[in-house]
Amino acid sequence: MPKHPSHGGTILVIGRNGQVAQALGTTASLHGLTAICAARDVLDLAAPERLEAGLIDLCNTHRPLAVINAAAYTAVDRAEEERELAFIVNGEAPGRLAAACHNIGLPFLHISTDYVFDGTKAGPYVESDPVAPINFYGESKLAGEQAVAAAGGTSATIRTSWVYGPTGQNFMRTMLRLGSVRPALRVVDDQFGSPTETAEFASALLHIAKRLEQQPALAGIYHYCGQGRTSWYGFARRIIARAAELRPDIAWATVEATDTAGYPTPAARPKNSEMSTQLLRDTFGIAIRPWEETLEDAMNRLDWSGLA
Repeated sequence: MPKHPSHGGTILVIGRNGQVAQALGTTASLHGLTAICAARDVLDLAAPERLEAGLIDLCNTHRPLAVINAAAYTAVDRAEEERELAFIVNGEAPGRLAAACHNIGLPFLHISTDYVFDGTKAGPYVESDPVAPINFYGESKLAGEQAVAAAGGTSATIRTSWVYGPTGQNFMRTMLRLGSVRPALRVVDDQFGSPTETAEFASALLHIAKRLEQQPALAGIYHYCGQGRTSWYGFARRIIARAAELRPDIAWATVEATDTAGYPTPAARPKNSEMSTQLLRDTFGIAIRPWEETLEDAMNRLDWSGLA
């Protein structure tokens, strides 16, 4: 199938309501782009057999320069029970989307996760490190990576970690909601990673999409996350400390450290989720800011009335 000539400033985003999709929609104009966000009733990843036809229709209408998949099954613990659904959405559907983009001749960006690693490495993971997920969410995301690679074409899989922002469901908003009504929060201090703010991540994805359209040889797997390393406990302490500065009228919770054994979950979590972003920075020339700075920015943009 011949490539559709693109409108120079259009990106097609799979997903509308998730926090990354929302950030892509609001950030695109800063890059001279328009984001067309396809909701689930238009492109449903739980019905992969209908994705190619739906994607072709959208591309015929909007003629994007690239497609970004920002939709996923993200309920890590629930995935242990809803394995079939998680695998369809995270494992099968991305391959169908990548194959459709290959047939149309469009670059395809897919978002993956630090949970493809087992967390036993002492230092930051690089893209070539062996993958060995320890929960089914990670297994489903790894299957998606493999399906995208097998589809061929110009595709980039971007692994990220600990994504948060001023909208949507995420750790920062949960800590603020609970921290404003509870006297204390117990947070694990033996799982480490790098928080990734949605607007920063969206900006990087848009930059990569434009570069891929111009330089298909840059296709591959990359890591993007905030600069620096912390634990969930360290992240939570920073969130509550900043909240106390911004809203001194609220009696904020104290943050107490616990270990993984003291906070059991249905799905195992990797102890080390830190990833190196050196390859992405060298390839695309993207500067990545410290996570503490981007957290402050996100909290400055927060609509406090929407936390309840």
